[in-house]
Amino acid sequence: MMLLQGDPVQSWHLLNEALVERSYFIQAAPYLNKELKLLIPSSSLLATMFWYLPGAFGYHLMYMKSGFKHNFNDTLKGPSMISKKSVKKQYPEAK
Repeated sequence: MMLLQGDPVQSWHLLNEALVERSYFIQAAPYLNKELKLLIPSSSLLATMFWYLPGAFGYHLMYMKSGFKHNFNDTLKGPSMISKKSVKKQYPEAK
């Protein structure tokens, strides 16, 4: 993962710049952009609740902050958890 290498402050600024660009492109050309839903598998509920979900939510909060700072109107939905049953229903090819 690129963000774990090098200077953390530089990585922070690079991430903020990327989030501002994402917000700009969603605002400027919504017909060229669409939300991409990612599925992060987890073997335990504990790992999900205390590792994956807070990290994804923190990233989404940074994205929301960059959008508010520049007065962009369109935003993406935040992270959510889904059950194993609904994963099997929505993604039958997933194991």
